[in-house]
Amino acid sequence: MNNIILNHDRVNFNEIEKVVFGIVCEAGLSIVKGLMENLDEELFNSRDKKKYRYKFKTQKTIQTVMGDLTFQRRYYIDKHTREGICLLDNILDLDTIGRTSLNLVERIIDNAVDNSYRESARKIENTTVTKVSHQTIKNKVDFVGTAIEKLENVRVEKYLNNELKGEKESKIHFEEKDGVFLRIQG
Repeated sequence: MNNIILNHDRVNFNEIEKVVFGIVCEAGLSIVKGLMENLDEELFNSRDKKKYRYKFKTQKTIQTVMGDLTFQRRYYIDKHTREGICLLDNILDLDTIGRTSLNLVERIIDNAVDNSYRESARKIENTTVTKVSHQTIKNKVDFVGTAIEKLENVRVEKYLNNELKGEKESKIHFEEKDGVFLRIQG
């Protein structure tokens, strides 16, 4: 570590911080990979062999805030339904958007709210160890926006069908647009 730092002509604390952050993230990825592969091994040994037939091992890569996490997991066939399944994904509730972890997507959305997609990509690369393109950020924002739109449409539909149940009633309503309060009473 000191050799890495001392090889530079000028020692800068920010550079030291970046180097240490990268090392810690690599160690974190290694730990998470080991945990996931060990859990997959335990699931393999303890699965219901009458229900799940082992098919093959597959590699999965997830983009995380620590960098790309690549690990091996087993793929099974449910003998009753003939559907393929990765038991590790089910146990861990491994939710991703594409191949991106929800933690990273949250950071992407937070950055994209205030910045352009290119600026967001630059900030994500500076604050995490992962690299994302501006197009990836656009795709994630579009995906999340579409999901929110669907949820809102369901709520509106429920409202129109008088299926919403609530007890609060507001006596005064106001709406603000560009700092101006709009009258909507009466």
